[in-house]
Amino acid sequence: MKLSVERSPGSTSLRAALAVLNPRKLARPTIVITASILGFLLVIGLGGAFGAPPPAAHAGVLAQSGYCGDGTCTPSEEFTCPADCGYATEEPRCAKAVCGDGICTAGCETAASCTSDCGVSCDDFICGDGVCAWNDCEGSWNCEADCQWCGDGICAAAERGQCPEDCGGSVCGDGVCAADESIRSCPADCGPVCGDGACNGNETFSSCPNDCSPICGDGLCQGGENFSSCPNDCAPVCGDGTCEGAETCSNCASDCGVCPPSCGDGTCNGTETNQTCPGDCPPECGDGVCNGTETFETCPSDCEAPPSPTPTEVPPAPELAVAKMANPASIDEPGGPVTFTVQVTNGGEETLTLTSLDDSLQANMATLSDNTCTVPQVLPAGSTYECQYSFEVNGSGGESVSNTISATAEDTAGQVATGSASATVMIAAVEEVATTGCQIVPVDVVNDGAVNAFLSKTKDYRAPLWMICDEPPEEVCIPVDPSFDRSSDISQFSLLDCTSEGECTSYLATSINQDELCFHVVAGTTGQPICGEGCSFMIQTGETGLPTQALLLAGIGLALLLLLILLIVLLMVRRRRDAEEEMSDYDQDLTTM
Repeated sequence: MKLSVERSPGSTSLRAALAVLNPRKLARPTIVITASILGFLLVIGLGGAFGAPPPAAHAGVLAQSGYCGDGTCTPSEEFTCPADCGYATEEPRCAKAVCGDGICTAGCETAASCTSDCGVSCDDFICGDGVCAWNDCEGSWNCEADCQWCGDGICAAAERGQCPEDCGGSVCGDGVCAADESIRSCPADCGPVCGDGACNGNETFSSCPNDCSPICGDGLCQGGENFSSCPNDCAPVCGDGTCEGAETCSNCASDCGVCPPSCGDGTCNGTETNQTCPGDCPPECGDGVCNGTETFETCPSDCEAPPSPTPTEVPPAPELAVAKMANPASIDEPGGPVTFTVQVTNGGEETLTLTSLDDSLQANMATLSDNTCTVPQVLPAGSTYECQYSFEVNGSGGESVSNTISATAEDTAGQVATGSASATVMIAAVEEVATTGCQIVPVDVVNDGAVNAFLSKTKDYRAPLWMICDEPPEEVCIPVDPSFDRSSDISQFSLLDCTSEGECTSYLATSINQDELCFHVVAGTTGQPICGEGCSFMIQTGETGLPTQALLLAGIGLALLLLLILLIVLLMVRRRRDAEEEMSDYDQDLTTM
């Protein structure tokens, strides 16, 4: 396992890596409104009590002394107003009718039987003038505007469902022709009846041939119509024995007879031959003439054999050899750039033109980086064209990626040669580095005992980087300044693994890889960094404290040095004293002399 502590962005050294209404007012408009409504009702009631009666419900012109339709039969209305007087039995009523008396008795006298009384043209009566003539020209059956009212005994179309006195319970338009309805009073329910001898309504010869006759010009050829009697509706019929219309001997020989032979009519007949009428008569093999589509192969009796072709020299087939190499041939997953080298060799005797180079993994090689492969290229006999191109090859570990280059070349005779070659790139699996579960932590989460133990080993705290691991790492690496001299002694760096009991184990830096300084177990020692309670780093320079053993040795050395100096001083003092004593003795000797 390997732990790498990455340098934070921008760091250059180890230190930097770290509303109430009034009822009275409401009552006043209420009283005024109530009084207004009562006054209006009183006026209506008085008007109804003292006003004129409503006019009678009829459409006739009112006379001052009575009118036809007022329900009273006066002597003058006996023969002219069936609405008031009704029709008595035919014999007594018609017996009283006298032609020439100036009265046209309805139902007894007509314009045909009594011109002097009834000889008036129907054009003299105008429907809608408010006067109902009540004769054969005008009545409720043809002029409801003048001749209808409820109670006249005639159920007009407008009275359906409105006047039960005339119409009973039937309603015009309900789809049922009731007993009191007729085609004249209610054509919607009592339409025309096929077979009544009258062609009316929407009846035609097609829908009711019993009542209607065919009409020439209606676009239908029917009821005995033919081209002769109605050319607008009927087309000529070939085979009816009559040559008419667009019929000719060519399209209807049964009616118009057989056409005489004619060159160009599409039929080879009579005295026509291929020589006299080639349009109608195809060439005939054996007539001694090679014409039309005849050839020696189809008609050797008429056509001569063609001359033998002159043999042409066929050039040798072109040869094309293709080779392809990949560099590198193996890359770590997930992949990376690979350069492919292609060699195309003309192995024939003629010059070739390389017209295409296609890679099986690239749709357009022109877009590739570092691509030197271009076409066309002229390849003399025996020459080789070499080019390179690169692209990303990706895959998973253990896979292989193969691609094929295909080349096409052509010689001067138009003969085509092709060749291809493949290259395979292996994708190597990369072993994943197991994580150790270590994390960088601030110093305030580290146990105080471990921090104090670390401080006892250093003179300058320098805000070190602390880490705590869930499990012992095999290797610990920290980032270093890019300007760090990699040739310097890296043993000055130590990793201190400290515990809450106040003990720290030191591990020396043993290698520097790129921008990382790595700490390993020192050769010849046992154990490894655990960093369970906290690990930090230290630089063993003059600013740092020495280990306990080093301090002891330094103290002994210093004591021995001081002792030696003291001994030298004592010897020098003794020698000086001895010299002084000798001088004193010498002086005494001189004095006594």
